[in-house]
Amino acid sequence: MSDRAPRTAAAERVGDGVYRLPLPVPFDEDGVNAYALLGEQPALVDVGPRTEQAWQALCAQLDALGLAPHQLAHVIITHAHVDHHGNLGRLVREAPAVRVHCHRDDAAAIFEFTEEVDRRAALLEPVLVHWGMEPSRRAATLAAYRGFARMAESVDRLHLEPLAGERAEVVFGQRRLVAIHTPGHSPGQIVLHLQEGQGALFSADHILERITPNPAVYAPPYRGRRTGLVDYLASLQALRPLAAAWVLPGHGPPFQGLVHRIEGILLHHERRAQQILALLQERAASVAELVPRLWGDLDAVAFFMACREVHGHLDLLVERGACRLELGPDGTARYQARSNSPRRIMR
Repeated sequence: MSDRAPRTAAAERVGDGVYRLPLPVPFDEDGVNAYALLGEQPALVDVGPRTEQAWQALCAQLDALGLAPHQLAHVIITHAHVDHHGNLGRLVREAPAVRVHCHRDDAAAIFEFTEEVDRRAALLEPVLVHWGMEPSRRAATLAAYRGFARMAESVDRLHLEPLAGERAEVVFGQRRLVAIHTPGHSPGQIVLHLQEGQGALFSADHILERITPNPAVYAPPYRGRRTGLVDYLASLQALRPLAAAWVLPGHGPPFQGLVHRIEGILLHHERRAQQILALLQERAASVAELVPRLWGDLDAVAFFMACREVHGHLDLLVERGACRLELGPDGTARYQARSNSPRRIMR
């Protein structure tokens, strides 16, 4: 992977004292968003990946707003993916008094990042076996997974103020955000509800305008599950009542129509579940066998992401009684449609 220059160095005003800071990401040409909230205690939502280009873009945009990194009072990390927290180590070195907030269920993956990469890679291998991945593809997948280690670093927990429970407040000066726990894309994924004015939702990767986020593979298992799709769908439903005129996503520009987008994502997953069920009605299959039937030939990273999604839908189908799984002696799971499979999967 090669670092790309920032697509834009201009902070975009998206609310009263709220600015979107687009940052470059080596593996995503659309980049990632950080958000600056100005006031007596300036705050930053997410920090971008650990690359020089992302750091320079972040500093330049903060400077245009009259801020330097050491002036930040709070940083909120929405979830434990390197494009969102990778620059945290460098930022806390620049701002030794900053307070860092993230959900406690993602804290280890963020603050003990270096140690966690190896631990989670070891826990991930049995999942790849469960999917029916052949050995050469497993090796390529684990190598790619470990390759993301350069995109972040471990951070001293001295700075951490963990968020717990389904809802928690982050208060800074006259401003406050309500952090809502929305697991599924990661165990500790949060979205942030800003209730000022007409309301806004910092949706991170939980709700994006044009794509659906990839459900997590939980390694180790989280709350009894190995994949995050069932959690993700429940988290989506919980956000329906929010008053938020604008959605401020982790990738892409702000957009309106929160409930409409939630309904669109739910429909997408209903259709994908039905598509997978139809394939299983033709013949039983493993996760790895279903992926090429859905998407054709994919590289190692794309194949891994596709397996995560298929595994999530299979979990959903098993939970709804539409299919069953059988484990082979080598640990590979094969899924078979039940003869009385329901027409509609989602509820």
